[in-house]
Amino acid sequence: MHLLLPTLPNKYSPLQANGNGNQAVYLANIPVSMANALISLIGNEAQEIVDTFSVGDTLKRDKESKIEEDILQNTSLQETEKTQLVKSRRGQGVFRSNLERIEKYCRITGLEAKKFPL
Repeated sequence: MHLLLPTLPNKYSPLQANGNGNQAVYLANIPVSMANALISLIGNEAQEIVDTFSVGDTLKRDKESKIEEDILQNTSLQETEKTQLVKSRRGQGVFRSNLERIEKYCRITGLEAKKFPL
C-alpha cells in the first residue's frame, strides 16, 4: 500500500488510505500514476495485457460510440428497444475484444481476418 498511497486520487478514490476498497465508488477513474504502480506490482502478466491495447482499440470504441449514438437518435425505435440494442452491442464488443486476445482465428470458419465488422 505504501507504493499506491501517493497515487490515490483526492476525490472518488477506489481505495481508502488503509488499503480497503471504497464501496461508495463504482467504476472509478484512476490516475495514470496509479495504473502504472498497479501494473508494476502485478508484473509481466499485466504489462502484456496493456501492451495488447492499441490505437485500433480506440478507433473501434469511437466507431461503436457512433453506432450507439445512431441507435439512440433513431425515432422509429421505442426507448426500451434502444436500450436493449445498445446493451447488446456493448456486450458483443466486449466479448469480441476479449475473445480476440486469446483466439487467433475463428473456430468455425478458420479465418484469421479481423476486418469484418462487429
